[in-house]
Amino acid sequence: MAAHDMFLAMILVNAKREEAQGVVLTVENSKSRIDILLLDGSSRPLTPPQPEVLVKIIDLLEDGQRAFSSSVFAVEIEAVKIQRGPSSVQASISDWSIEHN
Repeated sequence: MAAHDMFLAMILVNAKREEAQGVVLTVENSKSRIDILLLDGSSRPLTPPQPEVLVKIIDLLEDGQRAFSSSVFAVEIEAVKIQRGPSSVQASISDWSIEHN
């Protein structure tokens, strides 16, 4: 189980607990950011990992990987949109399911 698998699984578990409608992972100019999109239209930032970790997660999502797991949870991502710019990359996850391992 890779560190990026565990990290993304835990982010999505926390977002589901907050009844979030989505999660946005962003790396821009070598700075990482994670935002949970709440049902009331607001967002809440989470402490992000190093940019390299988020880039790895986004690359895996772009390559079609949709299953991530931690020692406790397994997450299946059902809807994600990837956007790349000259100095940024972003993954918007809008639908996922969680199972306990």
